[in-house]
Amino acid sequence: YDELVFKVILVDGSVWKYKNGIKEKMFHSLNLPKLQNIKASGKHTLAIDIHGNIWGWGCNSHQELKMMKNSFIPMPVKLTKQSIYKSVYCVKDYSLIIDEEGKVELWHNGIPTSSKMPQAFIRMYRAKSARK
Repeated sequence: YDELVFKVILVDGSVWKYKNGIKEKMFHSLNLPKLQNIKASGKHTLAIDIHGNIWGWGCNSHQELKMMKNSFIPMPVKLTKQSIYKSVYCVKDYSLIIDEEGKVELWHNGIPTSSKMPQAFIRMYRAKSARK
């Protein structure tokens, strides 16, 4: 590619495009609630809003955003809410979700599961738990 384009979504919901070192505001607001926990893998991004809802965008080729039909989600969408979520982690083609009761879900291939968790997630979760 001759040019590199980045889209950045700020906590206030504004969206900026960075192209060849020049920034341009694309949207003033996406009407997102305030986001308090944002994690990215380089391919996809997850965020938790102040109400505990999960928002996701980016690559979804392995259903790491828990959506079956689209392989790419260009802007944040509110993902299925089953409880109040506290933490999210993103690694390559996986998403790790932790709710307020400590239940851990792994999103990959469209099926939330707690089995066959990648070692990278296990290390991150243990390190975070040890700091508490």
